[in-house]
Amino acid sequence: MTQSSTPAVPKTAHAVRVHAFGANDQLKYEEVPVVSPGEGEVLIQMAGAGVNPVDWKILRGYLNGFIPAKMPFVPGWEIAGTVVERGHGARRFAVGDGVYGYVRRPTVEHGTYAEYVVVPEHYLAAAPAKLSLEEAAGIPLAGLTAYQCLVDAVGLSAGETALIVGASGGVGGFAIQIAKSRGAKVIAVASEANRAHAVALGADEYIAYDKGSLAESFAAHAGKADVIYDCVGGPTPAASRPALKEGGRVVSIAARTPPAGFEGVSYQYVFVDPNCVQLRKLALLADEGKLTVHLHAKVPLSQAAKAFDQSESGHTRGKVVLIPG
Repeated sequence: MTQSSTPAVPKTAHAVRVHAFGANDQLKYEEVPVVSPGEGEVLIQMAGAGVNPVDWKILRGYLNGFIPAKMPFVPGWEIAGTVVERGHGARRFAVGDGVYGYVRRPTVEHGTYAEYVVVPEHYLAAAPAKLSLEEAAGIPLAGLTAYQCLVDAVGLSAGETALIVGASGGVGGFAIQIAKSRGAKVIAVASEANRAHAVALGADEYIAYDKGSLAESFAAHAGKADVIYDCVGGPTPAASRPALKEGGRVVSIAARTPPAGFEGVSYQYVFVDPNCVQLRKLALLADEGKLTVHLHAKVPLSQAAKAFDQSESGHTRGKVVLIPG
C-alpha cells in the first residue's frame, strides 16, 4: 500500500513511555523528539501498533531477565505505517510506502507505541494491499506466531486436523486461517460466545470450554487431532490430551514444558522470531483473501492503559490496536 505523498515530519511527536515497571498507570503519554533514521533504517509514521499480552508482561517486569528493558522505554513490537524518511543504504522501500513489521529487538527500548518510529528495514515487509494499515498492524507478532508454530514447528499439512486451544484471540484467529490455507481441518476451542467468530474464520468443529463437560467434549473428539496448538495455557490444553492421535504433535506458546499426561509426546514451545520473509507470505495470504484481521478495538495512543486493561482481561476477540491520538 503506497501513499502518493507524505506530510512534513515534525520535530516532536507523542509516544507512550515507561519509566518504571508496574501497573498500567505507568504508561505515560509524552512528547518526545522525532529521531532521524540511521544507516539501514527508515522512519515510519505509525498508523497502528498492535497490543499483545507480552506487552503488559514486559510492563510488569516479568520478562526482564529474558529481554532486558532500558528505562525509559517505549513498549510495543507490532507496527504498520508509512515510510516518511530513509537512512543511508535503506532502499527496500520508498518514501510513501505502506509497511508493517514485528520489531522485537535484543532489548526493550525503542518500541512501536509512538507516532513516529525509527525501524531497521530488515524487520519490515510491504503491508497487505487489501487491508488498511490499522488492520495490518494487528498481524505481525500474532500472525508470525501462528505461522511459525503451525508451519515451521509442526509442519501442518493438507488433510491433517489441528485442534487450536484459544482460537478466538489474535494468535488463535490467525492459526485457524493459516491452517485452512494449508488444506487442514480445524477444531477450535474457545468460549461459547466466540463460536460464530471462529466458524466465520473457517473452523470445521467447535468445542466451547464453558459449556457442558470439557472432558466429555474432548472425549467425543478422541484421536481426531494430528496437532494440538495451545495458545493460552492453563487447564484446557491439559484436558485436550484424549483428542491427540497416536504419534501426534503438540506446540505451545504458553508452556515451555508439557503438561501432565503429555509425557512422550512430540512437544515444542515457540517464542516468535522476527521474519520479514514470512511477513510477506502473510501479506500475500491477506491479499488473496485467505487472512483477515478482526479488530476488537482501536484505542488512541493516549489511552494505552485502557488497551492493556482489555488485553489483560483475557476476553479479546481478535486484536486491539493503538492508533495516533
